[in-house]
Amino acid sequence: MVVIIITAGGCRYDKQEFIPCSDISDTLKKFNASVSHIIQNNCAKSPDCHARGGLSGVEFTNYTQIRANVDRIRLRAVVQQTMPAAGPLPPLEIAKIRCWIDNGAKDD
Repeated sequence: MVVIIITAGGCRYDKQEFIPCSDISDTLKKFNASVSHIIQNNCAKSPDCHARGGLSGVEFTNYTQIRANVDRIRLRAVVQQTMPAAGPLPPLEIAKIRCWIDNGAKDD
């Protein structure tokens, strides 16, 4: 006999608001105007993370490094929302990164 117990307070998933690219101005989808600042302030700010010489071994301090890791950034920060380590980015910042990547992850 198998007994399944379902509890009301079990697993909890706080789904963040999805913001479509059409709701974000073109300026905010650009690397230098927005995405670079998000990454510098959240991913490359401490030696434990993606700063120059950081423990992660992967630097996000300039466009070339960030562009080379765009798939990793999409997966960890946008899809899984497991980075930065301090907790997921706010929905608008996630949307800016996602839209920048979807538009070719160009340097401007």
